[in-house]
Amino acid sequence: QDPLSDAAAMDDAAGRIERAMEVALGGLEAFTAAVVSEFGDDAALRVDELVTLVYLSTSTLRAVDLAEQAQGHLARADEIALFFPDFVRVGLFNVRAGSVRELLRAKRVAAAEGILLRIAEMVAVLASQACATCEALNASMLREMPDVDA
Repeated sequence: QDPLSDAAAMDDAAGRIERAMEVALGGLEAFTAAVVSEFGDDAALRVDELVTLVYLSTSTLRAVDLAEQAQGHLARADEIALFFPDFVRVGLFNVRAGSVRELLRAKRVAAAEGILLRIAEMVAVLASQACATCEALNASMLREMPDVDA
């Protein structure tokens, strides 16, 4: 007897396949939920808005505070790199997680770079002001002083 013509056997096989797919998809859903739970803030990070906020608030923030923020973003990028392997086995599927890892890491690294760029600009302004002060002092020291009799 042809197994493909046995309706009961076909229904049983289809049911087993359906249950296996439900288990596999449930594993994918659980993996996705875990990623969203752990890395939702990373995915929602708007680097352009963060850097704009840094530029707007530098009058109230010190460079050392900004450096700590940048270090925090780089540390988070390292955490992301440790969490995501290239592939994750979830049920029947190999999920390519490397691209998600790189996307999330890139956001954190870009945030740190934006903050560090602002620190560099702040330092350049301070250095320029210091140079101008030195030049003014130098000019005043080089001018000829009249003799004064006591």
